[in-house]
Amino acid sequence: MTRINDVKKVLRNSGVEMDADDVVATLVKDPRYRARVTRTQVAHSLQALCESDLDVIRTRTGMYQHVQLNAAPTPLATAPARRTMTLSTAQ
Repeated sequence: MTRINDVKKVLRNSGVEMDADDVVATLVKDPRYRARVTRTQVAHSLQALCESDLDVIRTRTGMYQHVQLNAAPTPLATAPARRTMTLSTAQ
C-alpha cells in the first residue's frame, strides 16, 4: 500500500503526464526505493490507482496524471441559477 501511495504522491507533485518509467525514475531517488522498485510494480500501481481513485486518470495509453477533481468547486458550479423573466403586457 505504501508504494501505491508514493506513486500517487509522485503524480500529484509532478503536475504533468507521466508513464511508469517516469515514476520509477522519480522513486529511485528516494533511499527507500533505490534498486527495489521495478517498472512492472509501478505499472500495476498506476493501473490500480486509475481504477480505484478518481483523482488519477489515464490520459493516453500508458500515460497517467493526477487531477484534483475533489478540489474547490468551479465558478460555474457556484454561480447563481439563471432566473427566467416573464414580461407582462399591459392590457
